[in-house]
Amino acid sequence: GSVGAGAGTLLELLYGLRPIEEGEVFLSGRDLRHVDLTGLRSRVVLIRGVELFEGTLLDNLRLGDEGISLERVYQILKDVGLYGKVRQMPKGVETHLQLGGRPFSDSERIKICIARALLVRPGLLLIDKLLDGLDPEESSSLFKSLFESNTRMTLLVSTRDREILHRCSRIVRIVSHAGNALKSSEEEKA
Repeated sequence: GSVGAGAGTLLELLYGLRPIEEGEVFLSGRDLRHVDLTGLRSRVVLIRGVELFEGTLLDNLRLGDEGISLERVYQILKDVGLYGKVRQMPKGVETHLQLGGRPFSDSERIKICIARALLVRPGLLLIDKLLDGLDPEESSSLFKSLFESNTRMTLLVSTRDREILHRCSRIVRIVSHAGNALKSSEEEKA
């Protein structure tokens, strides 16, 4: 939708960042007003921007969950198109990241954040405009992983990027957000 139409607000509601003041929001048939937020956030991941901390790449990916195997980390890095780059680095996944994600480029930092989300196998992945402007050729592995995978994950993307829209199997366009009324148009894609 257009700027200010409410797509970001919708994602915040689905992740439980905003209280539902009027109307109803259901996720998997459950009213979000009556869902435990800790349980919700164990199944839903929201990515709004690049959030990387000073530490190793592996630390940034695992977020302290030592139960995530290196094999799985490497597979996800392949899925998002970062495996080759990481293998070329002298310390690989033990490469130290500065606050903000250097030595990685902007698009690689986005891929790291998405890899981190995919590692936890969310039931619902919410991505707020983060994919907009990524080079389709450079990001082909990432896009394939997100839009063509056979996982049981549902992906909800807020975007204005036509390249991203063409990859979606279903598009909901938020037309307006006037007061409490949210109007949308929906189209199924073959």
